[in-house]
Amino acid sequence: MTFVADGRIEELEGLKARLISDLLALGDLRRGSISINYRRCGKTACHCSRDDHPGHGPQYLLVKKENGRSRSLNLKPGRQLRQVEAEVENYRHFRSLVAQVVEVSEEICQLRFSKPSRSIATFPKTTTAPPPPRGISPARQV
Repeated sequence: MTFVADGRIEELEGLKARLISDLLALGDLRRGSISINYRRCGKTACHCSRDDHPGHGPQYLLVKKENGRSRSLNLKPGRQLRQVEAEVENYRHFRSLVAQVVEVSEEICQLRFSKPSRSIATFPKTTTAPPPPRGISPARQV
């Protein structure tokens, strides 16, 4: 039984090492999400005031929470938008990888915990407290 657990632990530790390696390979990270908005300007003569018109846009916003408040940042279409999209995706991938590392680590811990310990079988249980360390009188122990 312990050989199976030992092999499984080694397999899981290899998986954990690969996941951590993937974490290190991630690029820049950015929290939040990108929303695409169309807005109406409010001018009655503008083409956006028609019912069949979606409004001015698209406008791209990075939306995130900071200190409990929503913050948004206008993004320019093109290079900036593509870069922020990649950073947001890297953050999502980061969170997924961290969750996987924790899951694998918990499984490793569980296997190690359930593995029979040789020290318990070798040494009998004692009912008395061990003697105090040398050089410390019993009155000075805390």
